[in-house]
Amino acid sequence: MQIVVALATHDGGRFLPAQLESLAGQSRRPDALFVHDDGSADATWSVLEQFAATAPFPVHLDRGRGGLGPTRAFEQVVAAAEGDVVLLCDQDDVWASDKVARFEAAFRADPDVLLVFSDAEPFGEGMAGRGDPRTVWHRLGFHPARRRRLCADPLGTLANHYLVSGCTLGFRGTHRALVLPFPPELCFPTSGLEVLHDTWITLLLGALGPVTAIDAPLVRYRIHDAQAVGIPSRPGLGWVARLLPAEVRWRVVGRGPRGDAAHLAGMAGVLDAAAARLAAAGPGRQAATARADLASARDHLAARARIRGGGPRRDAAALVRAEQRAGRYRRFSFGLPSAGADLFRGLAGRR
Repeated sequence: MQIVVALATHDGGRFLPAQLESLAGQSRRPDALFVHDDGSADATWSVLEQFAATAPFPVHLDRGRGGLGPTRAFEQVVAAAEGDVVLLCDQDDVWASDKVARFEAAFRADPDVLLVFSDAEPFGEGMAGRGDPRTVWHRLGFHPARRRRLCADPLGTLANHYLVSGCTLGFRGTHRALVLPFPPELCFPTSGLEVLHDTWITLLLGALGPVTAIDAPLVRYRIHDAQAVGIPSRPGLGWVARLLPAEVRWRVVGRGPRGDAAHLAGMAGVLDAAAARLAAAGPGRQAATARADLASARDHLAARARIRGGGPRRDAAALVRAEQRAGRYRRFSFGLPSAGADLFRGLAGRR
C-alpha cells in the first residue's frame, strides 16, 4: 500500500520544521511527500528545500504564486498526490510517530473504508490560560455512542457536526478524482464564510462509503494566533449553556456564523454540490443511496436556514414540526436541542 502525504504551506517557517521532523520520524514512513506552497514570503520555501535534500522519502515541491488560500492550495497538492492513501497534513502541527502506521492498519482492516480520521491533542501558545487539556474529540462531545453511530450512519453523524479536521484525515487515492476539483460552493459570498476542503471530502466520502475513526490523538494540533482554523471555543455563554453537551453548546446554541441562516443555507448548497458530483460520476446502487442521503441532509439544512431567516412565526413552527417528524433533526443535527434552538431563533426573529 502506497501512502502519500499532501501538505499545503504558507508562511509557515516558524512551525514547519517540527512537522517535517515528525514526518521523517514515522515508524512507518510515508512513501512520498507532496507540497504546494502558496507564495510564502518567509523562510518556508528554504525549509522545504533543505528537508527535501535529506528526507528519507521522495519530496515533491510545487511553488505557487500565492493568493489561493488553504482550500485551493490543498486542491493543488491533492491533485498531485498519487497514492493508494492520501493523508492531509497541516504545516503547524506535529504527528505522533505511529500515525502513518495506524492509518495503514485501518485502511487494510476494511477494504471498503473510504475515509479514516483520528483524534487530536491541542497544544501550543494558544492554549495558554484555557486550563483544559482534553482532546478535540472530548471537546466536541464525540463520545463512544456517537462513534458507534458513525459506523452505522457516517453521513448522518458528519453532516453538521464538524468532527473531522483536515490534519486528522486520510482517504483512498482511488477517490481522488471524485473529490477534485473542489466546488465553488465551498465559498459563501453572502456571508463571507468558507467551508474548507476537509468538510467537502468528509461529506462526499462519508455519504458514499464506510468511515473509520481511530480513537487516539495521532496529531498534536497546534493552537496559535496565525492559524486558519482553531478549536471550538465559546466563553461566556452562562451557566445554563454550560450544562449542554459541548458540541451542542458550540454548534447549536447559534452564536457565531455556523448557527446563522446564511451558513446553514451555504452548507445546504455544499451538500447539493456533493450529490451532483456523485450523479456525474455515474450510476450505481451505492451512489444512488448516497445521493438520496445527501439530498435529505441538504433539505434539512435548507429548512433550518428558512426557520432562522425571518418570516411568519407560524411558518417557523411548522417547519420545525415537519423536520422533527421526518426524523431529520435526530439524524443530521442534535435532535431536540437543535429543534428547540431553531424554534427559539425562528420565533424571536419573525413577525
